Amino acid sequence: MNPRDWDELAELDPYRFNVAGRDGQYKWDPLTFFMTGEVQVAEVLAHAGNLGYPAERLCALDFGCGVGRLTRALAARFERVYGVDASGAMIKLARELNAFANCRFFVSAEASLNLLGSDEFDMVYSWQVLQNTRNRAVASSIIRECVRVLKPSGLLVFQFPARLPRPLAAGRCKRLKSLLKLIGARRSQLYWPLLGLGLKREFVYTRLRLWPADVWGMPQDQVMALVQQAGARVLEIQIEPFGGIPDMNRIYWITK
Repeated sequence: MNPRDWDELAELDPYRFNVAGRDGQYKWDPLTFFMTGEVQVAEVLAHAGNLGYPAERLCALDFGCGVGRLTRALAARFERVYGVDASGAMIKLARELNAFANCRFFVSAEASLNLLGSDEFDMVYSWQVLQNTRNRAVASSIIRECVRVLKPSGLLVFQFPARLPRPLAAGRCKRLKSLLKLIGARRSQLYWPLLGLGLKREFVYTRLRLWPADVWGMPQDQVMALVQQAGARVLEIQIEPFGGIPDMNRIYWITK
């Protein structure tokens, strides 16, 4: 995905695409939406405490923040928090919804954090971002950049499936899977052409259940090699289901 796709999703249903994988729910209400971030961040920091990281809770970064679901929850627990995203539309919404004086949002290049200094953050968190990047080069750059801005004895946590979950490529619609296989296309590749043919985006999204979102993964050994090359080390790897597929997802806990 590129920033144009995320800008489109921000207009279609921004809350849903910041809580991907939660029972496919559409049209979240804001209170429930932000509460999921509170619960998730509380769980993450509880586990972080068990690992003994980060050494301090001064400054945190939410990479791929969307409209700030996790950023706001981090802001209640760190002195300063930044949320960055490649989508200007998502950041605009995040700023409008923001209720924390210590929380700031920035548009960032897709694969770079050059607006931020090295060794700046006690914690860097990125959830359901790498799986939607355009290719391996972009994902690799993001991992290196997250390590670069992390303080020594800080904590980097990110999620990334270990491989492409093929059953998710066309959802669970057998006819759609057959069509995509026949024409050699991915589900996400249908969205923009259908709009170009004159179909309304609400119809394409709600009735056909199509949107410009690719999902892919990277083998665990490749991710570990990238982390080590960037000068960090893996503390723990949690293995979880992804899209109903057992042992697909990986959550990496990293320090340097």
